[in-house]
Amino acid sequence: MIAFLLPDSCIACGRALREGESHLCPRCRAEVAPTNLSVASPDQNALGTIDYCLVFEGPTRALLHRLKYSGRTSVAGFLAGTATPLAASLVREGLDCIVPVPLHPARRRERGFNQSALLAAAIADRIGVPVVEGLRRVRPTRSQANLRESKRTENVRDAFRALPLLAGRRILILDDVVTTGATLAEAARAARQGGGGAVRAMAVAGRPRACGSGESG
Repeated sequence: MIAFLLPDSCIACGRALREGESHLCPRCRAEVAPTNLSVASPDQNALGTIDYCLVFEGPTRALLHRLKYSGRTSVAGFLAGTATPLAASLVREGLDCIVPVPLHPARRRERGFNQSALLAAAIADRIGVPVVEGLRRVRPTRSQANLRESKRTENVRDAFRALPLLAGRRILILDDVVTTGATLAEAARAARQGGGGAVRAMAVAGRPRACGSGESG
């Protein structure tokens, strides 16, 4: 009765969804087309390239905003499905776990969840590797989305610490969105300092190549 009186709507365009449809209408869903993209890390000693599979615009942007800022956690499973092939290809290079980029405890309490951890859990379940929450954010940072690119590396410097359980692990660090790569590079640096072995990094979404816009770090 509730579904009949208040039908769910497309997160991106607002169109009423039909029975069997979820999150996006067919037209918007067709725009969420995974591909293989990458951005160079700002710290080549810590990390080479950062891979991502969706362009952070249109329906993808709407999905991630609904997840992060409206608590629509079911979106994580949908996005994880699109990111799983990329994650699986990276894991096949010899990685043995997925490590989500952590939120500071105060931010996590405010939001109620860590969106990167939700994505990591859904992806890891699909490809059969463990999630290891082996990084801690040890100081609060300003939102990367509100900073100029030149300030993002400084903002996250020394923001992470690796726990002993990362020692010797070959890890894939996962975030929801990448733009400059500053956050993932700093997380990789902390993982290496903590004894991590091979370190790769990916995000579900990243900046459009043509216009260079985006959010997060």
